[in-house]
Amino acid sequence: MAQERIALLLEDALLTVEELAFSCAVSREWVIEHVHAGLVSGEFGPDPREWRFSGSDLLRLRRVVGLERDFENSKADIGRWESGVNSASGENSASKCCNEDKSGEQSVHGSVAASV
Repeated sequence: MAQERIALLLEDALLTVEELAFSCAVSREWVIEHVHAGLVSGEFGPDPREWRFSGSDLLRLRRVVGLERDFENSKADIGRWESGVNSASGENSASKCCNEDKSGEQSVHGSVAASV
């Protein structure tokens, strides 16, 4: 709800790359990279100094920032969990989970995979 208010307040305002980056707590380069990736709709020329962004663009990029940070935190949590599992078992997770049986079929082994 608060983000929608921000977009409404800035409906007629146009932000520069620097202002948008500051408002999203990201770098200027991050904004440029995401514009080039197509995450902001609109016509943008070759010079980022001439780009202008609406309140809706601000709202969209703030959501992207949140999603990226959540995803990065999730990847870090998974990495910590995997390293704990591997160090506790002393085995490689790939060899523990999937092995070929004599028929050439893959079978699943290990306590975590077998219990699923």
